[in-house]
Amino acid sequence: MGISALKYPLVILIILTALAFLAPVVAVYVLPMESSGETVFKYVEGQNPMNHIVFTFNDEISKNLIVETAPLGWTYLQTDSGFILSDNLLYPGGSLSMQTALKDYLESGDRPYTVTGTTTEGDIITCNSVMTVNSMFLMQVFLLLDSLKIFLLVGAVALGIAEVLLQVRSRGKKPAGVVAAAVAPIPVVAPVVAQSGEQAYVVYAVSDLHMGSNLIYEVKKVKATKLQAKTNNWTFEDKDVIETTTVDKSKSNLFNKAQADRFRNWLKFIDGEIESQHPNSECHLIINGDFLDLWQAKVPAKIGDFDTESGLLAHVPLYYANRVDLILDRHIRKYCGTAFYNDEGTCLKSTFEEKIVGENPNYDVVADLVRFAAKQNRTVFYLIGNHDDPLYAGNVKEDPAFGFKGVDADGLVKHLRNRLSGVIEDLNSQGAGIPNSALDNFIVDKHYWNEQLSVYAEHGHVYDEINLKDGSKPSKG
Repeated sequence: MGISALKYPLVILIILTALAFLAPVVAVYVLPMESSGETVFKYVEGQNPMNHIVFTFNDEISKNLIVETAPLGWTYLQTDSGFILSDNLLYPGGSLSMQTALKDYLESGDRPYTVTGTTTEGDIITCNSVMTVNSMFLMQVFLLLDSLKIFLLVGAVALGIAEVLLQVRSRGKKPAGVVAAAVAPIPVVAPVVAQSGEQAYVVYAVSDLHMGSNLIYEVKKVKATKLQAKTNNWTFEDKDVIETTTVDKSKSNLFNKAQADRFRNWLKFIDGEIESQHPNSECHLIINGDFLDLWQAKVPAKIGDFDTESGLLAHVPLYYANRVDLILDRHIRKYCGTAFYNDEGTCLKSTFEEKIVGENPNYDVVADLVRFAAKQNRTVFYLIGNHDDPLYAGNVKEDPAFGFKGVDADGLVKHLRNRLSGVIEDLNSQGAGIPNSALDNFIVDKHYWNEQLSVYAEHGHVYDEINLKDGSKPSKG
């Protein structure tokens, strides 16, 4: 479902409505800052110092005036008509400066006021001055929003109702057309629904899931003592660790737990849609390339080439045959290696430990795909991209993506299907009742071509000479 033309105006209207209702609250804090300024009195005419000064303003100013800072040393008293300064002396030629602000918004312009000073000799001196009220842009905006808040609220509600009706209406539509792969980790793809002779088809497509490895590698380089070498006692403390190298492959795996859950929910959604709306149709699910990220699953160079005589962790020992196994393992494993070095830099001893640290979300995704493919009239087409090109790249003995026994691409595809068969066995042990023939509905190929529907799909890397690998070239992942 796409983004309707109403969504962005609706968001803007909601924001403006919220600002309109908040305007009176915000204005309390903004007004003093925006109206703040200096009120200055300069004593020009007179011979004796003043010790009592009265500032008188008109009603508009006096009711709203705030004296933020009184002159230093003067006693300040606010009155109904202004304020009074006393208990200090202002000599002829001197001046007073006060920081003032307003309580309420006033239109910009000059406002006259009167200053009456009493000297130490009892003389009264009166002079007139002008206070300039500056333009307050923010307050004007807040006042405008406040005056429009009811209209904005009504508009936001009306536009929101229209948006909901549009979304409900769009969900009821089933667009038809040429199938396209979703170039995103999680698809939002409408199916192609078509009739060809007596057979009805529904086709879904998704691409570039990039399901990678979640393994964790850790190698510790430990300083060994002569006593350890002599007694063959390889216990150590943290202070003996010279260097620790850790690589968590899940951090480079684009297909994390959240993405896996989203894809599984999407798969559940289309499964329900097929059963409710297309029960008699032939369903094709196209995974258009880069489903398995065999490039990402490569053992990190700084782990594989770790400087020990035995090449500690170089091939990730135990039962892994190739990178397909690294990705589809049921568990998330942490491989911990320890290498003991003497002062001359020679590795005296290396140890290896495997720990299970979690459940692999990749396994659940593959299990759901197997369940999907096992249902009537379902076929999953796994098309190969550049990140899983070892599945068709030919016989490459030097590429560990194929396993260290040097199998070819057909052997790797066969190994993948064996892994899927193992998943079926696991599910059946839980009572799923999936026949092995379900694997016939899981097809690995380079492209999809439905001649009856005139629908063709392939991964875009075949048009990129850098990423395209023919049968004679090895994967560089």
